[in-house]
Order: sequence, then C-alpha cells, then structure tokens
Amino acid sequence: MMRMKIILTLSLILVLAVGCSSNKTTSASTPVDTTTTTTTPVDTAEPGGSGTDNTLTDSSGDTVTFTPVSLSRFNSYVGIRALNNPKDFKISVNLEQDGDLKYYGSVQISYTDNNQSYTGTFEAGSGDNVYIKNGYDNNVAEAFYNYWYNNGSKTVFSGFFQDALGSIVLVIDNSVNQGDGQGSGYVSGAVYFKNFAQVNITINPQTGLSNEQSANRKCWFIYDGPYNCRASNIIKKASLVPSESEGYYKLGTFSGLSASKSFRSVSN
Repeated sequence: MMRMKIILTLSLILVLAVGCSSNKTTSASTPVDTTTTTTTPVDTAEPGGSGTDNTLTDSSGDTVTFTPVSLSRFNSYVGIRALNNPKDFKISVNLEQDGDLKYYGSVQISYTDNNQSYTGTFEAGSGDNVYIKNGYDNNVAEAFYNYWYNNGSKTVFSGFFQDALGSIVLVIDNSVNQGDGQGSGYVSGAVYFKNFAQVNITINPQTGLSNEQSANRKCWFIYDGPYNCRASNIIKKASLVPSESEGYYKLGTFSGLSASKSFRSVSN
C-alpha cells in the first residue's frame, strides 16, 4: 500500500511498458454522449501522437467536499509523509470531451494538515500514445478508458488518471440529469487509488511523471512492473469497482458535483 517499495531498472520498465504487439486496444462498452448535442465518434488517432497534450479550452471545473473512507486509508494514500490532523478534504474535477466521447483533463484531491495545503493532481492527456515499433496501444487516445456508458438503467462514468506517485480511478455512479437540455445536474461518486511500488521518487518537470516511468505511456497502458495501474473491471467496464487484487482501494466519496462544469462537451 505504501508508495515506497522496489524500483525495477529503467530498461526493464521500458520493455514492460511497450509490450510486444501492435494491436490497438478496444473498448468493451459503447461511450455515451451525456449532452444533448449529437456527436459522431471519429478516429482521432494519428501516427506519432504525443500523448502529453493536456490542453483544456476551459479551466474551471467544479470542486466539492471529499469524504475519505478513513484517516488510516487516506494516510496510506499519501504514503510519503505521516499525517497529523488532516481536514478540509476537497475534490476538483476538470474534464473535457474529445471527438470520441472520451474525457481528458485532471482530478485533484486536496487537504490541509498542520496549516499546510496539499494537492494531488492526477491527469489524463488529450493526445494519443506515441508510435513504438512492436508496441502495445500505438496511437490510442491517452484517455481511451475515460467515458460515460450505460450500466443497466443508469448512465455512469469511470476512468483512469495518474500523477508521479500513483493512479486513481474516478467513478460517477449515478445518472446525469439532462432535464434542462444542457446535460447539467449534480452527480456523486467515489475515488479508488493505487500507489506505485518504488523507493525513490524524482519527478520529471517536463512530463510530471517519475523519471523511472517511460513518458511514452501512462500507467494504464503499462502491462507489468511497478508502473502498471491497469484494472480489468474499469478497462472492460465490467464493474464500477476496481479490484483490490489489482492493488486498488477505495479512498473516499463525494456528491453534489456539477456534471456540466466537470464534464464539458466539445461543443460547450
């Protein structure tokens, strides 16, 4: 659970990150457009995409209170420092839809402790994975798994985001109210986290990732090693809950998040 374990060598990590196949990833569920604007999905993948473009046309998003499962669990999430009396927990969601109905942007979890403010910023970019010869998931959107879909009678969302220390899965577990014709409404959900297994952390200022992690792939496209944050249930949209057997634990919940501010369509 702690973010401090064993680092594999960079060369091994790079091999594990890219794999040995050129097969493109496919989604298990059909993305749902939660706005009233009709959007025709298109293939936005281009050879040699950077996978690092996090540009948003609007930087507002929405911020609400975040309720940790327990202080013990939150302490495990933080990992790199012992907490004294954390409070004022908040979550900020600032995402934007691409042409394929996938959402890129950032999720921030913030708190104060000992009169100091701390914020973890987890991101998924708007670009595509770079092309790597014999690599997995070439030219696939970095935000490929981040979309709304129909789960029975409900429209729900799940997606991956990461920082230098680990990853989170953002889950919205209730339907979007489109009664006003603008896709607005207030939604609730949960966050699940997985810390990377590593000893030393040096953040590359150019990528925002650990220097030991390949900048060519975010962790949900890494298939083995300490930077693998894949979660089968989220990838296949088989469940809204990532499995503890794959290293994910529920961090906390939130409600009252504005859907229209937090999940903006390309037309907004």
